[in-house]
Amino acid sequence: MSQPIAPPPAPAAGGSSDRFPPQIKYIVGLLQTVMDHGATLSIMWQSVPYIVLEAGEVLLSATALEFAFEEAPEGMKSVVMSCWYLVNALGQFLIAALTKLNEEVVHATGAWTFIFYAVLMFLCSGIFILLATRFHYRRASQPIS
Repeated sequence: MSQPIAPPPAPAAGGSSDRFPPQIKYIVGLLQTVMDHGATLSIMWQSVPYIVLEAGEVLLSATALEFAFEEAPEGMKSVVMSCWYLVNALGQFLIAALTKLNEEVVHATGAWTFIFYAVLMFLCSGIFILLATRFHYRRASQPIS
């Protein structure tokens, strides 16, 4: 059995890689499946998930922070920004807990680990879409209460 592909790098503090990359986990899972069947891959194949991860980081992080800042009432902008970082910390904790659960109960290895996280993130994306469609925007002309 071949060595697992190294996962994409952990984001810097406040990074957002765990909210959008089911595609990354799926890509790495596919590559790992190829390796599990005896193929050898060039180290350059690791660049594919890195590129997807960093593109998503650039697109999501700045946009989400700006959105949160614009929608927050004037006196709550710093609180909303701190909530952004709190959610990131909770997401990292959840990943650690799920990884521990996998090690002790599920025992998924190789590509199945990546596929598990991809499915989990697709489900979370669906929940996010449902919540986002019900969001009511604060208009710029609307007074802040």
